[in-house]
Order: sequence, then structure tokens, then C-alpha cells
Amino acid sequence: MKELKYELDSQTLYQKRSKLEQWMPKLSTIEMKEIFEMLKSYNIPHSKNRNGVFINLAGLNESMINRLYSYCHYY
Repeated sequence: MKELKYELDSQTLYQKRSKLEQWMPKLSTIEMKEIFEMLKSYNIPHSKNRNGVFINLAGLNESMINRLYSYCHYY
């Protein structure tokens, strides 16, 4: 666990956002729903259409980026 913490701390916010953009499309529907529920609970703005739910990662604060990164990194 300590190695994961070091890895998370050592990366820049930009690098974490880039990784999230790569990882998120590969998550299962259930994992995506969990992420959406997490974001919704923090009142993160999103948009919906027939293609899905969209969230602007650039608008997320560092704390939320770290939470998403940790969640996606786990899977």
C-alpha cells in the first residue's frame, strides 16, 4: 500500500487526468456507475445524453482527481 501512496503522490495532476482518460473507457458498466454515484454525491456537474454521462475532468479539484485515480488504479 505504501508503494501505491508514493506513486499517487509523485504524479502531477495533469498526468493523473491523462491516465483517467485512458482508464475510464475500459471500466465495466458497474464500475462506471459507481464513479458516477461518487461524483453525483459531491455535486460534480455533468451532462447526459443518449450516448451516456459526461464529466469534464478539467473542472475537478485535486482531491476528486486523487479519489478517481485511486479507484481506477485499483481496478
